[in-house]
Amino acid sequence: MGHRSVVVDSDDRPAAGIEVTEVRVVPPGRVDLVHAVDEGEGYTGVTEWRAGHGRFRHRAEIRAALDDPGFAVDDETQAVLERLRLVADLRHADRWVTPPSPTSRGSAAGPPRCRGP
Repeated sequence: MGHRSVVVDSDDRPAAGIEVTEVRVVPPGRVDLVHAVDEGEGYTGVTEWRAGHGRFRHRAEIRAALDDPGFAVDDETQAVLERLRLVADLRHADRWVTPPSPTSRGSAAGPPRCRGP
């Protein structure tokens, strides 16, 4: 927890700075209503959340990316749930955010980045 990263948009521009505030590992069948609603995708119930995430996880693109045509997730498969805090809205920043230099991070890869919508 406390890990910070930059979320980029589909044009690879910084969109937000986020911080992980909580991590839980639970099977999808035990995701609670608070998580389903707080995720912010418009779900109003756990059943709806499970159905939507089931459709996403079982898409052909996911199976192809994993190179596993039989990939499946059921209600007992372990899932990582992260609660995030918005640190900065970078969509309208008047300057680009420059990641720390590789020497200051100890890695040439720079900060972890999430691909946004």
